[in-house]
Amino acid sequence: MDTLLKLLVAFLVILLLLKLLKKTTHFRSKKHSQQLPKISENKSQHYHDFGMTDQEINFFRETMSTAKDQIEELTTYTHELSKLQAINLRHDTLNVARAMFKALVAEPTRLHLADQFLYTDLPSLVELSEKYIQVNQHEIKNRETYAKLEESAQAIDTLSKKIVTDYEHFVAEDLEDLEIEIAYAKQHTKKEPDFKEEIKHD
Repeated sequence: MDTLLKLLVAFLVILLLLKLLKKTTHFRSKKHSQQLPKISENKSQHYHDFGMTDQEINFFRETMSTAKDQIEELTTYTHELSKLQAINLRHDTLNVARAMFKALVAEPTRLHLADQFLYTDLPSLVELSEKYIQVNQHEIKNRETYAKLEESAQAIDTLSKKIVTDYEHFVAEDLEDLEIEIAYAKQHTKKEPDFKEEIKHD
């Protein structure tokens, strides 16, 4: 009977803890959504000019708020270890990530073209950098630890390259448009009569 009572009490305690955890998680997510700063009239107009609904604007702002936090975390982690700094210098990862952020804010309706960056590559790089720092801080390291650190560093390097590729793909259309404009301008200039020659003939 005592054993059954103990099991019942333990079950009730676990159930209570699960409920508290659920409430805490809900509170955190609600708190995060409330932390978004009030949107300015200019920024709101900017989004509406793209034909975005209020719901789409809220989703975009929440997504970009998460990305901003992740970029800030990545900046902190990168500056913490020389190994991560070296990888960042090799690929200019932080500047590329910030450039992608600015490009998305400028063209919010192209958010879907950055899904790999926003939902896979950036969060994975942040998480991996954090884990790398945690393992590197172990006071005692063995051969396996160093092997894992090297493997993680290679993965961080690969993800950094991927973020650069993400950005290049995102701006590729803009570069193509620019090339067309340049070609058109050159062609148009060739067809224009020389201004000085026109003055001579007048």
